[in-house]
Amino acid sequence: IVKIVICILLVVVFVYIGQLMMCFMYCRMKRKQDAARLAQDVSNGMHEKAGKQRTDGIMAKIKILLNGWMMYSVLQLGKVPCQKYRKFILKNIYQMQIEKNVVIYGNFKIRAPWNISIGKGTIIGDGCQLDGRNGLRIGNNVNMSTEVYIYTEQHDVNDPYFASGSSGGCVVIEDRAWLSSRTTVLPKVHVGKGAVLASGALATKDLKEYTLYGGVPAKPIG
Repeated sequence: IVKIVICILLVVVFVYIGQLMMCFMYCRMKRKQDAARLAQDVSNGMHEKAGKQRTDGIMAKIKILLNGWMMYSVLQLGKVPCQKYRKFILKNIYQMQIEKNVVIYGNFKIRAPWNISIGKGTIIGDGCQLDGRNGLRIGNNVNMSTEVYIYTEQHDVNDPYFASGSSGGCVVIEDRAWLSSRTTVLPKVHVGKGAVLASGALATKDLKEYTLYGGVPAKPIG
């Protein structure tokens, strides 16, 4: 019985390590591809995508499967009750840029972690959703409370295929900003240094530094 248990454990460990290596190679590849794409978007001054994506063919189906598996594996990582382990895997396997003394609580949902950078001393609260598809840069000592949602891509209602079009873009959150609980930041928004977004607010435009914003859409209130 002991030998059977040991064999089962070895198989589980082998499969888990294999899955991590697959995720590592996929993230490294995507990081290089997205770096070139995002640099081109910046040089062109806009974000463009083809309206209709090919979904036929073996390679297209494999890409869809890998993308879905990545989202699932990152979601499961958010349920692991060990912050050090979560940070280690996010940084070394999923290629997220994480500086020193960063706190990342659990139950997160992260898309394209390889396009996300987090500065020193920043705190990411429970249940936050971070979208790195078009780049997400978070500065030093930023405070994100529970269930903060940040999106770098969204659907274009005028696109015949309901694609992103030019609606997506990088989100930048500068040092010492505070995004309170259940706030939402939409694509292309620049959150200035020390800016505060009050609970439940929706940021659709840039937030000036050291200014308090509230409401839907968010407006200066202090």
